[in-house]
Amino acid sequence: MSDFIFIDNPFKDLDFKRLKAGLKPDRSFEDSIGLVNPYDGLLEVLKSENLIEEFWQKFNNSLPLKKEGFDLQEKYKAFDVKINAENRSVSYSLKIGYEVVRYTKHFLYFLNKFLGGNFRDVETDFLLFLSLQDQKEANFIVNQLVADLCEVLGKLNNQTVKVQTDKVVLNLVNLYVENDLKRISNTYFDVITPVNQKRVKKIFPNLVDLLEYKQKFLSFKIHSKQQRPTKVIESLFKSLKGNGLINSSTQLHSFREVFEGKQNSAKVDWVENKATLFYFITQLVENEIIERDYNIWKKVSYCITLNTREIDSLKNSRATESQDKREKVDRVISRVLQMR
Repeated sequence: MSDFIFIDNPFKDLDFKRLKAGLKPDRSFEDSIGLVNPYDGLLEVLKSENLIEEFWQKFNNSLPLKKEGFDLQEKYKAFDVKINAENRSVSYSLKIGYEVVRYTKHFLYFLNKFLGGNFRDVETDFLLFLSLQDQKEANFIVNQLVADLCEVLGKLNNQTVKVQTDKVVLNLVNLYVENDLKRISNTYFDVITPVNQKRVKKIFPNLVDLLEYKQKFLSFKIHSKQQRPTKVIESLFKSLKGNGLINSSTQLHSFREVFEGKQNSAKVDWVENKATLFYFITQLVENEIIERDYNIWKKVSYCITLNTREIDSLKNSRATESQDKREKVDRVISRVLQMR
């Protein structure tokens, strides 16, 4: 029975001889069923010091070339193989019964198929893989991936080009990697570190600015650990008003927009001082009432005014040292935490 029937079998790469001998397999069970980062294998190839030659070798190994011990079946034999290294193509004849069929396999066709298939598989599998991680680990993985893809793009410029086809190869790889880097940067912008944002910006000068512009209109979001987000927002609204921390004329529907991840949300007017607001925001984050993200202080400026005035930035501010003001904020936080 042909092995090609089992081409999609997830266990096809397990080394059963090693298993029978009691040795550790080259690939684990978890690897075979896709519980590892699907980018790992692809990046291992893309980070190669001599990427074009490695792809060319993969191409040659994929062809049914006539070599010692090779036999498709008794009557299916490849012969008359011609390798044209100048334009990266292989032509060969295949005898099927009494007929001879001639083929020409082009390196670029193979490469486009290889890249297309691998990146498509990664696109869906990566979302599944990421969903199985906790938030901290997921953030780390995303940032490592962004750094790796930026590194690949940097290395492409240093690849040795021997023939015209090689230039097309590098452009093709560049296209696929750029596309994924752009998609990941867009999707996970909230968790990409400032260092990685700079790396991305070197490659796509306008992308980060565009994403920041888009992101700045998103208001705060209640943390996923809060099982009743609507009640949390209502509790914050009543407590902040009751403790004289926000403008008494604030309406619930406007206040709600500030905590629902809305675009162009209404602004809430904070009537205490800046240091107390800083303490309030840090307590919301530390107690997992709102989601943490790298743009948290920008969001404060977009969603909150200070005694009806715009806020420049709270990033380098300090929390209030006034016990009275801290207690007001603590009462608000405590009321929300009692709902868990």
